[in-house]
Amino acid sequence: MSRSGQRRGEDNSADASTWSSLRANVRAFKPIISAVFLVAFLVSVVVGLERLERHVERQPGQKATVRVELDVPPDMEWVEKEGWRPRILSAIRLPEGPIYADESLLRNITGQLLASGWVSEVRRVVHTPDGTIRLACDYRRPVAMVLTELPGSGRPAYVPVDKHGYRLPETYTDISGCGAWIQILGVKAKPPEIGRPFEADDAKAGVKLAALIFQQSFHSQVAAVDVTNYRGRVSKVKSHILIHPRAKKGDAFHWGSAIGEEIEEPSAPEKLRMLAKCFTPGSPQASIDLSVYSNAGIERAPDIMPKGDALASRRKQ
Repeated sequence: MSRSGQRRGEDNSADASTWSSLRANVRAFKPIISAVFLVAFLVSVVVGLERLERHVERQPGQKATVRVELDVPPDMEWVEKEGWRPRILSAIRLPEGPIYADESLLRNITGQLLASGWVSEVRRVVHTPDGTIRLACDYRRPVAMVLTELPGSGRPAYVPVDKHGYRLPETYTDISGCGAWIQILGVKAKPPEIGRPFEADDAKAGVKLAALIFQQSFHSQVAAVDVTNYRGRVSKVKSHILIHPRAKKGDAFHWGSAIGEEIEEPSAPEKLRMLAKCFTPGSPQASIDLSVYSNAGIERAPDIMPKGDALASRRKQ
C-alpha cells in the first residue's frame, strides 16, 4: 500500500472515531436537551395563557372580580379580636369600572394602605388565581385616645394613636360607649396628619405612659393619663402627670415626672408595681404620690366585726 493510501485510511479512521464520539456525547446529553426544550415549551405556554387572560379581561363587558383580604399573623390576632379588620379594609377603594388585577392595581392598593395610617409596612402582596388580593402587613394597634382640638373648627375631639404616637384614622367626639379606652388629656399640640406621629413632648410623654399602662393587667381600670402640668408648666409644686382611675374620677394618682425625666423618683417599673397594688380588689384606691411613695404596701383592712358583748359594753358607757 502506498503512503498516500495509508494516510487516507488513517484519516478515515480518525473521522469515524470523531463521529462516534460525537454521537455518544449527543446520546449522553439527550435527556438534558429534551428537558431544556420541555421547560422552554412550558414557559411559552404559561406566558401565552397569561397574555390570553389579560386580553380577554380587557374586552368590553369583561370585569374581573377582585376581593381584598388581610393575612394576619398570630402575634397580631388583635386585628380580628378587637374588630379592626373591616376598618382597615375600609381604607381601600377599588377603582370604578373594569378592574384589571395587574401590577398597577397592586401598587395602588399598597399605596392606599400605607397612606391610611393603619399599617407601618406592607410586607407582601399576592394575587391568587381566584381573584383575591392578599395583603400581609405590620399593623398599628390603637392603645389610647388623645383629646385634642380639630384644626379649623377648634372643637374638642379624640383621635386614636398607637404605641409610638402615630395618629390613626377616625375621629370621635364622644368615646363613652367605645370601650375602656385610656384617654390622654392636657396635650396642647395640634394633631398631626393621619399616619404621622405626635411630635410635641407632652404628647409623646402621655403616649409613652399610656402605652406602658396598656400592657398591664389593670389597664382597663385606668381612665386617663393627664399631662396638663407636664414639666410643671402650670404649677411647679404639683405632680407633672396624673393618672385618673376609672372607678373614682375624683381621686387621681400622682405619677410624677415623665418617663425618662425622673429626678430622685422611683423608676417606672417601681411606680407600676405600686399602681398595680392600688388596683387590686379590695384596695382603697387612695390618692397617693407614686413619685415618692416607695417600698410600702397597701393592704386591705380586715373585716372584723366587734363581738356582741363588746357592743353592749360600749352602749353602757
